[in-house]
Amino acid sequence: MNVPFAFTILTISGLFLIGVLIFILVRFRNQLKNGIRVSGTLVDYEAKASSRGQTAYHPIVEFKTILGER
Repeated sequence: MNVPFAFTILTISGLFLIGVLIFILVRFRNQLKNGIRVSGTLVDYEAKASSRGQTAYHPIVEFKTILGER
């Protein structure tokens, strides 16, 4: 059986991408399962201008860790 080279490359690439997707999903699930939630307070916005002249606003959030640090 003679399988075209392009089909083999596409199959290997597809399997690789599926593996990467599974890795990302497992890490995301573990973060949700084992992560710690804390409340935060919006204290300010930081405005930054892009190279195209548009302004983007980034929130400044303050929160306490489990150890009480800010």
